[in-house]
Amino acid sequence: MKKAHVLFVALGLALASASPVHAAKVSKSEKAGKRAANRTLSRFDANGDGSLDSAEAQRVRRVYNTIKDLDTDKNGELSDSEIAAAKIEKNAKRKGKGAKRTR
Repeated sequence: MKKAHVLFVALGLALASASPVHAAKVSKSEKAGKRAANRTLSRFDANGDGSLDSAEAQRVRRVYNTIKDLDTDKNGELSDSEIAAAKIEKNAKRKGKGAKRTR
């Protein structure tokens, strides 16, 4: 079963990779982690300055909290069934807002 990993992990990797201490050899998984972290950072870095200001960090917190809420089994990953349940709930809310009230 494919899993959607929490974006916050990638962001943590981005922050950790900013350390001045680097190993002589970087494994393929570390390189892939850095690429994922850089992609994640760029998604939240709205002004493109290479760092997160307080407003951008607040957006990261909101996304993290949303993912945390959707992770019903609290294993740190979103399963296909958790994602599907979120989509069903979102669609139900949309339909409820569009319904006409009768007297």
